[in-house]
Amino acid sequence: MKNEALTSPGGFRDYLPEEAAQRRGMTGKAERVFVRFGFVPLETPAVEHTELIAGEEGFAKQTLTIEGGALTLRPEHTLPLARVMATNPGIKKPAKLYRIGPVWRGERQQAGRFKEFMQADADIVGSKSVLADVEILALTYTLIKELGVANAVIYINHRKLLDGLLKLLKVPKAEQGNVLRVLDKTEKIGWDGVLKELKKAGVGMKEARVMKSFVTASGKPGSVLQKLQELLKGNADGEAALAELTEIVGYLDTLKVPGRAWRIVPGIIRGLGYYTGLVFEVVAKGHEDVGSVMAGGRYDKMVGSIGGADMPAVGVSVGIDRLLAAGVGAENKLPQGVLVVSDETTVRDGLMFADELRAAGVSAAPYLGKDKTIKGKLSYAAASGARIVAIIGAEEKKNGTVTIRDMEARSQETCPRAEARARVKKRVL
Repeated sequence: MKNEALTSPGGFRDYLPEEAAQRRGMTGKAERVFVRFGFVPLETPAVEHTELIAGEEGFAKQTLTIEGGALTLRPEHTLPLARVMATNPGIKKPAKLYRIGPVWRGERQQAGRFKEFMQADADIVGSKSVLADVEILALTYTLIKELGVANAVIYINHRKLLDGLLKLLKVPKAEQGNVLRVLDKTEKIGWDGVLKELKKAGVGMKEARVMKSFVTASGKPGSVLQKLQELLKGNADGEAALAELTEIVGYLDTLKVPGRAWRIVPGIIRGLGYYTGLVFEVVAKGHEDVGSVMAGGRYDKMVGSIGGADMPAVGVSVGIDRLLAAGVGAENKLPQGVLVVSDETTVRDGLMFADELRAAGVSAAPYLGKDKTIKGKLSYAAASGARIVAIIGAEEKKNGTVTIRDMEARSQETCPRAEARARVKKRVL
């Protein structure tokens, strides 16, 4: 077999036990937060018909297909959700649904980005109320806290502000999507690079200067909103969006989301074309190289666009592997269980004690290696992360005892066999 066959394909990777524990720890915490906020689970297949995915702007060149191109590995959880809602009109609405699982995209591998990655999504479908937007932002802030994302900031914007600006500047509708994609590159290529591309798109210098003033507006929320109001004066759609955004962020104060945790950033565009209202991204300061670690927004037209009834929706997606790349999740360690050690004369005793511990809810396993020395078995216990080593040798069997060695405290005691299970459980749990 060739050496390359023994490596993971490009853009895919293995997660060894330590990292796997970190990922599972994060998805477990995310799921518990979703449930606390009243969301219920939804599971969809790993593949969708390519026709569904290819019709969505932003995915045409980023997908991985199978079955000769007829099926596409899901590139996200939102489109499958839209399909489910379109084909299951009996689902009670507003519906609060969450999904956790891998997604696949044909992206170039870079920091925190792979062709296969884990996402945890939560969406509210069937509510136009700004309270649904507020609920998603409150959920996002809670996820930041519960997952331990240090120095994270939610960058908030409204897609219709951008639409209103382009309309005010008389950018032809056919060119608006292209102009938004160019503006979305501001952080990557700088304003000089954006200006060159805007010029190619037919945007005049005067209009480009107004766009720059818009996407670079910064400061306290009040001053940013005031600046946007000045720039959008005379455009009804933009002014309505501004009023909606003002209402949304006003509720953040009500929910005591601290000002340091969010900002209004008009340059946040989100590359996917299906957003229709609120848009936001979460960036972990000091780890900007991995991109946004959470993102989301409102997408009121997606369900209707694929054949279902019009259905407003808003949600958030958590990039588990981007969080891992940003150093989040290190506190999620491998489970620290009990290693039960016996010798040739006490094998049955060791198996019985391990079984008793498991029945009591304690992670326990008998030693299965070939080393016959206590030193070797303790060395294995230390390397495997066992918290406790329960020793039942010939001497312990004779005396009706168990020797309990605490690998973390570096202490040891010998107790009656009848008390051993309770004592081990107390140390571990």
